[in-house]
Amino acid sequence: MRIDQLPVEIISEICENVSEVDIPSLRLASRFLSEVATPFLLHEIHLVFKPNSFQRLLEVSRHPVISRAVTSLLYETDSLARFKTRSHWEDNVFGPSYLDFLQGWPKRSACEAEQQEPLQREEEQRKDGCYRNRKARYKEDDLAKGWESYLSFYTEQELLRRNGYGFDDMYSAFRALPHLRSITMSQGCTIVARTKYLDKTFSASLQRPSSHHDTGISQARTLLLSAARAGLSLHKVRLGSVGWKLLQADDADFSEMKDALKSVTLFKIHICTGFDEVTDETGFTIPACSEYLKTHRFWHFINDTPLLEDLAIAFDWFEPTCPAQLDWVVSSSRWEHLATVAFECIDTDELSCIAFFRRHQDTLREVSLDTIRLTTGEWPALLEKMHDALSLTSAQVSGQLLGNDPPQEWYLDPTYQDAEADEQSNRTREAIEDYLVGWGDCPLLDEDEHPQTL
Repeated sequence: MRIDQLPVEIISEICENVSEVDIPSLRLASRFLSEVATPFLLHEIHLVFKPNSFQRLLEVSRHPVISRAVTSLLYETDSLARFKTRSHWEDNVFGPSYLDFLQGWPKRSACEAEQQEPLQREEEQRKDGCYRNRKARYKEDDLAKGWESYLSFYTEQELLRRNGYGFDDMYSAFRALPHLRSITMSQGCTIVARTKYLDKTFSASLQRPSSHHDTGISQARTLLLSAARAGLSLHKVRLGSVGWKLLQADDADFSEMKDALKSVTLFKIHICTGFDEVTDETGFTIPACSEYLKTHRFWHFINDTPLLEDLAIAFDWFEPTCPAQLDWVVSSSRWEHLATVAFECIDTDELSCIAFFRRHQDTLREVSLDTIRLTTGEWPALLEKMHDALSLTSAQVSGQLLGNDPPQEWYLDPTYQDAEADEQSNRTREAIEDYLVGWGDCPLLDEDEHPQTL
């Protein structure tokens, strides 16, 4: 029996188990296989902040078959830094070995990259080593071509900004992608690891795009407004790193951005509070951010999501205070299906925190806490209440557990500077995680075994 005599259902099942990178080869085998395999050709569109990438998005959306197979979008919004002079640009070029390194760097989907944090750190270290080779190994002709490419790419990105950050193209494409259910916006590696596609797109400029300008605010707004106006029913939305001023959109835009989230089962956001390159200060807008979030604007942004199962809210810094208190971002909400939650760099009091967990004790199964500060209350008491209220299958704690009244501090991440202290941090972290899923007694009650690092 020839393969083209097999039922279409069997060939389709075969295609579902073939790697996406092998589908093009499969289509070339015969006209029959081409017709059956085409819908499996592209499930995820990869977009970067460059006009020809938006053009590709449009072309995919206009294909009568492939457009109906697309279910997810990965949008890396990193852009090129502005260099006014060639000498300044030359001081920041990456080395020739970086171009070779890109050739062997495999592309990852958004789903794969979420699970690759250890590999991401290793790759970033290797790439930084390549980056430091600088201009010394380039010939003058190479630098001249690189400078011309940089000017061309930077001009293209400026035109995108002036033309609404690609809104018209994105909206038109979204209208023709009826099964798009997942959008991921990543900037500065905050949501997914940097991809080969991003770096290769801009490699001719001898630069690595990174977080600049309005820290993703306009791109995130464009993404959400396009999805809302196209009538998409999104199930998964990941945004990061995006500036907190996204929430300061006018009431009409804010309402539409909320509408884009109304069907989500997963929502993850990493909120940036700014980096001052002059003072080398992270989170320098925390006071203004905190003052604004007191109005519960963020809570209004995510509250109308009745199907929510997975929620992650992260801020980028925690000193002198965290940018938000837990009550400001979740208020009294109770999501009936919430099974997974992750909080990072958030202040809370003991009563508000345990109230949130008790509201979700029937459904919550996975909890992640990274650098959380208690404004009032004690961590041993809070952990005991969490242990009694929740039936967790997974618990992760990292960063620091901090407290103001009374003062408390446990470091849970290694610093790689003091082996003995790192061993203690790991031991305390593992003991807390084991306790929260139901094993043993609260470890922080044993101050000799798990001392604070005050």
